[in-house]
Amino acid sequence: MNRFFVYIVISILFFGCEKVVEFELDNNSPSITLSSFFNPDSLLSVTLFESLPVLSSDSFPTISDANVVVTELDSDMEFDPLIALGSGRYRSDFYPEPGKSYSIEVRRQGFETLFATDRVPVDTAVVSNIEVAFQQNGGVLINFDLVDNFGA
Repeated sequence: MNRFFVYIVISILFFGCEKVVEFELDNNSPSITLSSFFNPDSLLSVTLFESLPVLSSDSFPTISDANVVVTELDSDMEFDPLIALGSGRYRSDFYPEPGKSYSIEVRRQGFETLFATDRVPVDTAVVSNIEVAFQQNGGVLINFDLVDNFGA
């Protein structure tokens, strides 16, 4: 019985099926890739890259000649276009506000327009009154106050 089972397993391993599936990758239409971080304590910054084909090992080319516009969605207020700093980086002249939603629109000749939206998180916790005490047995005792502003 054991030999029969071994022969079946070996037969399956050596005579398994194989099917080659061919497909074409669309390497001719690069798109805009956006990376940004909304932080209420700093000006909004955006970095733009051009996508590459899947099998490419090149580094992503940056985009420094796009028109980047931000709109605050709650009031439908459109800000001035972001300032191009070079190397694909752009910066706003405003600080995003916690709890507000923003839309970014990127236009560049020869590319489809890119739209992205996000919401700036509301502060959720504040740590204060941090005390660190080293104990005689080598341990460390840390005390702190945590104020949770969830939903504020």
